Amino acid sequence: NISCIGDTNYLLIELPMNQEIKYLHEMFTEILNSGYRIIIAHPERYKYVQKNPNYFIDFINRGIYFQGNYASIIGKYGSEAKKTIKTLVKNNLIHMLATDVHRDNSIYKDMKKIEKRLRKILKERKFDILTKENPLLLITNNELVTLEPKQKKKIF
Repeated sequence: NISCIGDTNYLLIELPMNQEIKYLHEMFTEILNSGYRIIIAHPERYKYVQKNPNYFIDFINRGIYFQGNYASIIGKYGSEAKKTIKTLVKNNLIHMLATDVHRDNSIYKDMKKIEKRLRKILKERKFDILTKENPLLLITNNELVTLEPKQKKKIF
């Protein structure tokens, strides 16, 4: 039994942080062919994406979406995640941002600081897509706005 986000056909999937999944392409193909849409949670925190920000470009071209964590932009998950989220959002490899809060009554205290940092690196249109437009499209079960992904030329 698969649980979707609300009354949508979107699945939020978290992958292992340190280890690649061998048959991920095949698994995602089966999920997509079953009529679901896939969102991958916080790719900036995966070690294999930190080593290669282009890791998921093929997945994006197949219609898979990516959700980054707001707190990554201020370094809450370490300097590598911070560097990687900046690279991913600048290169259109993230489709929305979220808090990653997993329980009720959690207060996300750094949102003003996070918004200020994001506005320094993103144009207004992209900021709106990542923080407002795509989250609304998701909960109304519509296709998300996507911008052409850019290949990161220099792998750090």
